[in-house]
Amino acid sequence: MKSVRLFLLVCLCVIGAACAAPHGWALESGASELEERPGCATARELLEALNRDEGGTVTVAGDIRWDLETPVEVTRPVTVELGDFGIFVPEEITFRVAGPVLFTGSGTSRPLLEAEGGFSFEGGVAAEAVGEHCTAVRAYSLNWEFPEISARGTGATAVDLLGDGPMELLGGWFRAEGSGSVAVRSERPVRLIFCRAEAEGAAVLSTGEVILDGSRVSPELPGARTIQRTAVPAHRIRENGLCAAMGTDRAGVEELWEDSLGGRAQFYAYDTAEREPAQLFSVPMAPVSFPETLSGDYEAACAPLAPEWFPLELAPFLVTIHAVGENQPFLMDAQDAGAGAYVRFFREITGADRLTLWVSEDGGKSWRGAEEYSGSAVLSTGAQVEGLEWNRTYLFQLAVEGGPMAGRSNVLEFPLYDDYHVNGGGSRDDDDRGDLGELPAGDFLVPPPESSPGESVSSPGPETWENLPPPSAEPRESAARPATGTGESAAEPSGGSGLAVQALPAPEPEKAAPALWPFLLGGALALAAGAAVLGLRSHRPGRHGKRRKGGGRP
Repeated sequence: MKSVRLFLLVCLCVIGAACAAPHGWALESGASELEERPGCATARELLEALNRDEGGTVTVAGDIRWDLETPVEVTRPVTVELGDFGIFVPEEITFRVAGPVLFTGSGTSRPLLEAEGGFSFEGGVAAEAVGEHCTAVRAYSLNWEFPEISARGTGATAVDLLGDGPMELLGGWFRAEGSGSVAVRSERPVRLIFCRAEAEGAAVLSTGEVILDGSRVSPELPGARTIQRTAVPAHRIRENGLCAAMGTDRAGVEELWEDSLGGRAQFYAYDTAEREPAQLFSVPMAPVSFPETLSGDYEAACAPLAPEWFPLELAPFLVTIHAVGENQPFLMDAQDAGAGAYVRFFREITGADRLTLWVSEDGGKSWRGAEEYSGSAVLSTGAQVEGLEWNRTYLFQLAVEGGPMAGRSNVLEFPLYDDYHVNGGGSRDDDDRGDLGELPAGDFLVPPPESSPGESVSSPGPETWENLPPPSAEPRESAARPATGTGESAAEPSGGSGLAVQALPAPEPEKAAPALWPFLLGGALALAAGAAVLGLRSHRPGRHGKRRKGGGRP
């Protein structure tokens, strides 16, 4: 009996030693199990992994059918390692990804990303396939902002377009490396807008017409129709500027800036040959600093943040924030109204005896009252001027007679371009038209007269203004095809930069010595089992077989 007890004691000591093994062994075992853990095999698992927004690398363990409408949104660079697998988007589903996400894999047995539905990428999404005859993206419909799609290998294809009818690719960089590689392959007519396509084989290979609209390709594509474009700030932001009351604090100016621009720099890209309508697009913009208090006009610098590969030059520009004094008449902005203009006042003009809106067609050399233009009206909150001529630059100034706001307003420049020219927002010299004239370097040669030459335009109450179409900051529809997938939605204003994704490298696991405690524990359990058997054999069978009082059996 003593020997059995001694044996059991030894077993317990061994088990205790195993349980008290160095902590590193346990950690090593846990890490080993983590390394062997399978990657994402369903759309739900991939969505959860990405939306954790931890950055690094996410591994895919099988082909994924993306049947979710839930978008992916990340802020930290993450790489989705697909290996030999791919992501398929069924019809009527859109795979939405926002943020710096890089999809990588072989793309040989199937494309990395394939959709019968659609893709919507913004904020720095990229895809890279590496393998023989690989394909990075294959789709019927694409909607994205500055994606970078590449494929590398013999016969590689960066983007493969399926379907019938014309197709537009907006703002992407497509690269293919290797013998016989193709940057954009299409079985339908395709129009590349603000794209760059480069390949060792063919930049674009299409069975239909190819239009290069503000795009660059390498090698050159004989037979393609090319549209050369130049970008200028949109919505007359340079001419109109922004207005705030004198003394507005920084928070107020920042709110005005955000409400007006939304963190985006908007541009028109006009056809230098003046045959195609202007294209409207936007890009992220660098942050702007403002003074503590607006004590005078302030020049705010707009620095667009387009990716380096973007085919159009987007130069920084200045926007004047006008500090408007109390009771000062001020022309806030002028916008297109067909062959006319809406002119808005910063403040309603109250208590005036007479309002006259003066108009100049020759750079300030001569002036006419707005009432001379048929169908025009001047109200207490703004004016509508009809019957203006296309492709001329006009100057406006408001004269207020009587009342607390009597005086002259600022002179506001209004270039009225049609859809095939600069279309508002551009310098008059950008298109080499010399018939529009130049503004005088100093004071205007001939200021507006002190009084109207004819009967003055009355100043009705603000309720009359409702009878006029409201001023709009938007261009006419024919000139405003958004050139980015997110752009004018504004969603458009996404904060993404559209730059290439730099994946964070996954940390290398530390190598450790083989774990010993499982062997010790197993041996201890075996000894314990042996001890139990010996203990049973050492007891006589009848020892616990005595009847208890009451006659019951044990």
